[in-house]
Amino acid sequence: MSKVIRRKEKESVSSVQKVGENKLGVRDTDFLLKLISRSSFEGVEIEQAYSVIQKLGAMHRRHLED
Repeated sequence: MSKVIRRKEKESVSSVQKVGENKLGVRDTDFLLKLISRSSFEGVEIEQAYSVIQKLGAMHRRHLED
């Protein structure tokens, strides 16, 4: 099951990278991380939520380093 999810993640990442004009800023990533932290997830959503949190966290750290 995780193999299927990983393939979908790779496809979504490449499609996001192609959209150059709609980038997320530090305030955007901060807002999304806070919103996700207040949310609850069940079952199969947990793995996807973890993946999204990791990606947003990395983006947020890069913004803070700039």
